[in-house]
Amino acid sequence: MLFALAGTGSLSGTLSSNLSIRKQQLICDPPAPTKGSTSLLYDASKVTLADIIPGPGYDNQGFIGLVELRLKNGKTALHPFSSFRNDPKLGVETGYAQVIYKLQGTPGDMSAAPGYELIEEYGDEAGVDTHSFFFTLKPGVSNAEPFAYRVYAERAGVHSGNVEDGITDATGATLGPDDIQDATVRSDFKPEIQTITVPSTIAEGNSLTLSAFATDKDSPASSLTYFWDVNGDNVVDATGATATLTSAQLNALGIGDGAGTATVRLTVSDGPKSDTAQATLSITNVAPTAGVSATTGSVVVPVALNLTSNDPSDADDAAGFDFLVDWGDGSPLEVVEASAGNGAGTNLTHQYALGGTYTVTALATDKDGGTSALASTSVLVINTPPVIVSNGGPYSISEGSGVTLLGVATDAETPTTLTYAWDINGDSVVDATGANPTLSASALIGLGLGDGPTTKNVTLTVSDGQNTVSSATTILVNNVNPDVTLTPTTAAILLGASVAFSTTITDPCAADTHTYAWSVNSVLTGVTTSTFTFNPATDGVFTVKVVATDDDGGTDVATATVTVTDPDATPTASIGADPANPGKNALFVKGTKFNDLITFSKSGNNTGVNVSTSTNTFALGSFTGFDRLIVRGIGGNDNIQLNYTSASEVLIFGGDGDDTINAGNYQSILIGGAGKDTLIAGNSKDLLAGGAGKDSLSAGAGDDLLISERSVYDAGSGNTDIIAWTQIMKEWTSGSTLASRQSNITGQTNTGVNGAYVLRATANTLGPATYFNDAEVDVLDGGTGKNWLL
Repeated sequence: MLFALAGTGSLSGTLSSNLSIRKQQLICDPPAPTKGSTSLLYDASKVTLADIIPGPGYDNQGFIGLVELRLKNGKTALHPFSSFRNDPKLGVETGYAQVIYKLQGTPGDMSAAPGYELIEEYGDEAGVDTHSFFFTLKPGVSNAEPFAYRVYAERAGVHSGNVEDGITDATGATLGPDDIQDATVRSDFKPEIQTITVPSTIAEGNSLTLSAFATDKDSPASSLTYFWDVNGDNVVDATGATATLTSAQLNALGIGDGAGTATVRLTVSDGPKSDTAQATLSITNVAPTAGVSATTGSVVVPVALNLTSNDPSDADDAAGFDFLVDWGDGSPLEVVEASAGNGAGTNLTHQYALGGTYTVTALATDKDGGTSALASTSVLVINTPPVIVSNGGPYSISEGSGVTLLGVATDAETPTTLTYAWDINGDSVVDATGANPTLSASALIGLGLGDGPTTKNVTLTVSDGQNTVSSATTILVNNVNPDVTLTPTTAAILLGASVAFSTTITDPCAADTHTYAWSVNSVLTGVTTSTFTFNPATDGVFTVKVVATDDDGGTDVATATVTVTDPDATPTASIGADPANPGKNALFVKGTKFNDLITFSKSGNNTGVNVSTSTNTFALGSFTGFDRLIVRGIGGNDNIQLNYTSASEVLIFGGDGDDTINAGNYQSILIGGAGKDTLIAGNSKDLLAGGAGKDSLSAGAGDDLLISERSVYDAGSGNTDIIAWTQIMKEWTSGSTLASRQSNITGQTNTGVNGAYVLRATANTLGPATYFNDAEVDVLDGGTGKNWLL
């Protein structure tokens, strides 16, 4: 630890060491070693302290040995000496090992010799060779003479002579402080500032008054000089114990602009010595004064505005002002950023959308944030109403159509920014906007304009945003006739069948209701619904017409043609599948509803078919390739003569009327039907059924079945009768006993091939009655053979 002892006054001085290459200076808390520090040849690791202890509050930190090297990259660096010794290839040695003894602690804990006080110690940050020490004189110690002091070390807590102090190395050699020189300082009294008066705050634009009082032990107060530096530039700005600086002087010195602070420094001197004191001055900002003026405008001519502002600070005036303008019409506030000198006059323009009188207000803000009071002025803005040139009416449309409205208006100020509003159904509600809006048919329906005839009031309202004008007209919606179509439009049916007609109606007004009137060949049917079923009583060509009428009286007509053919007016002959014998074909011959003569002839190996009525003769063709002949006489008194057929079996239905059927010698099934019939069979196993009426049945040789009464199978239409009589015939010609066949045919048992097709006179558990008494007397002749007359 180093001590500097002083015995007089308030002293200061600088201690410099006499540097020698083999001497080591004692230092206190130096910075890290730098190039140029005191060096030592000896190995730093072998240097020790001999009985050197630090003062109170300090600890020994030991020696640090470093060596200066030039590295391979050319740079200079300090390395631990031990590292270099172990690895000499680190670089080339360029300096001696640095040996530094470092202490750690708090300088305030250092102790001084009796009668002295250690005030402060500073180490030279540039190296370790120079230290400055500052002391004060203890009370009662004379300061009349200069004082010399030396630096010495402390051993075992006792201040010993300089010669005995030092550092001992490993060889026992003592190093320093023999060559440390004495330092001498001198001192006398300086002036002392007793008071300094500086206002804590002034507003920009105001003057500044300063005052102070100082004394000196060696000099009278009148001989002292006062120097004031108010802006910190180390230049005297005012003199005297009292001084006043004007606002202009403060502006010139750069401290006339608030908000800000300045350090006011006072120096009082007696010639060779001086004393200083300082105080802080705050300069507050003063808000500027704003002004505003404006011209008259219109909704198309902008208003011109002039903004002004002044400030007691020249710096604020020079820097300019931020302006905030409220135009008074609800538009966003307008900001004008500061620019140099803009307080002298800044021009703005603003376009108002609406006419009227507006109050324009403005605020000015200086660069320091001071904001003026609100400045205002009134502005007159002119606006005239628009004029409607045309509303496009009156309008006339058809229901189901849209409409385009045609509005034309002008305005002296804003002809291109006019708004158009349309009420087209007289309910005072806006239905469309724009000069020429188009409303679709669906939109008109929603507005009550879909069903004609109807007339509504139309009002066009035009606005320029402030002024509104209106114009009235009308719209007429005309009724449109419905469009009706028939399905089908043509039909061809057989007599006895019917045709169902349906209508499809299209009406542009979905709200319309419709009525219908149907006629056939111009004769009203009385049907008023949307559908109609035609049941013709005769054959021929018929015109079916429907008239559709909407609820507004509009009508439309649709027609259809129906061709009715009587199937029983024309005979036919064709080959087809036999419904009672799967896999086999039959020749089907049908007569007419008239009195027919049906004959069959041989044409080669084919069967020729001819039908004659009282008015016509029909040669129906020559046929082959069938297994059975099936004939239907239909209506009338028919005469069916079977002279030849290539088939081995015959089934003939007489139908209604008094019929004569002669089947020749073919195995035959002859069904008379209603009427007084004569049935004649040949020499084969035949089945003859007279049906209703007084009939005559005659069978030739063979086992025949003759049936006198009527049955449910006598109708002579469809396939059921063909199948029934064929199955009964199969049972009759089967190999079963007569009793078994009779039981199965009469429906008493059901074991025969006839199955469910029976002639049951009375219902039983097997089924209902199918054979009935016709209350007529029939003549039955079985001929020879085993015949059954039922």
